[in-house]
Amino acid sequence: MPLISALALLVASPAATATTVVPEAETSDAKALEIEGLDSVAAAVSPAPVSTVVQPRVVVEPAGLGDQSDCPDQAHQAAMELWQAVVELQSLLQSADEPSHLVEESLPEMDQARVMEFKGLIAAFQAGPTLVAAVEPETEPAFTLEIALASAYADRGANVFMMDRQSDRHGVLAPAFMWEAAPGLELAWWGAFQTSGDNIAALVSEGVGHEQDLGVNYSFDLVPETLSVGAGTAFTFFPFADPDVAGVAVPSVLEPGIGIEWSGPVTVGLAGCYGAGLQAVTAEGNSFYTEASASTSRQITEFAAWEAGIHGGYKAMRGAAGTLPDNALDLGVDWSVGVDIADGFGMAPGVHLMWTNLDGVGAGEESFVWWDLVTTAVF
Repeated sequence: MPLISALALLVASPAATATTVVPEAETSDAKALEIEGLDSVAAAVSPAPVSTVVQPRVVVEPAGLGDQSDCPDQAHQAAMELWQAVVELQSLLQSADEPSHLVEESLPEMDQARVMEFKGLIAAFQAGPTLVAAVEPETEPAFTLEIALASAYADRGANVFMMDRQSDRHGVLAPAFMWEAAPGLELAWWGAFQTSGDNIAALVSEGVGHEQDLGVNYSFDLVPETLSVGAGTAFTFFPFADPDVAGVAVPSVLEPGIGIEWSGPVTVGLAGCYGAGLQAVTAEGNSFYTEASASTSRQITEFAAWEAGIHGGYKAMRGAAGTLPDNALDLGVDWSVGVDIADGFGMAPGVHLMWTNLDGVGAGEESFVWWDLVTTAVF
């Protein structure tokens, strides 16, 4: 058994008995070791010189020393320190006259200090992270599938699929697929399909219904786990529009944007984007939009947490309103509960309040309440 396999077994089973594990083919060459005070024994020492052992690369799974799941480099470095400590400790024991019955008192004073240092490191890892596999430390690409069911499509204060009033509730199916191609780099597709209401066909023909979005986003931490920035571009298009009604075959908008977010007890964000229509018809609605947001969350149980947030936006440089209400200001309040159902699979029901300023209507018609249920699977 290679050293890394024995080490993984050792750390994953801190309550193991002090029994030396020796491969059958190496029984005559391997040396047993036993140190008083250790909960378990580093096993299967290779007969080859320690200097020739290939340094493994491992992933560390947190289990008591803090969350390192988002810090593969730190986890990798910590695992290497443990690996080096065990190899050096084995080297000390192999150089002794009676390694199979060696205890700390028989070592020179300097070596005793080193053994104590190694023991502390090994004990810390036994109580915390678990070496789970001898694999590459780099983060593997993650695929996320998301399906949202909602009672309305709210976009920057507007009820997009409304017929006569903001309070119209027409069902929406919004699937999404996200691919984390590299750390911080995400490619995404998102769609919005109206599922109820007498105006489905009309909105599709106008270039409002059956929306499709392609996006690319990149983000990174300015301050680890505290301050992050991001930039991205979204391409929104309506491939099912009727050219005779919409005025163009595939109405399209390109929207680059940037954002910054501070994470703490309350997460605060500020983002801005510019929507540029790619045809003369869609260019009439060109606008700059900026939004500020704040949110917080609390754990309810081991598998559930609630999240509440508020956000407000302002739309400037507006052209003709087209088929959407002429809203310049918007304010939203959100509340949801996320539930982990299984590893990589969860659901989040939520309720939301949205308001925007509309010309020619009363204050009561400027807002609406809607709900959604978001199901997420990560592969």
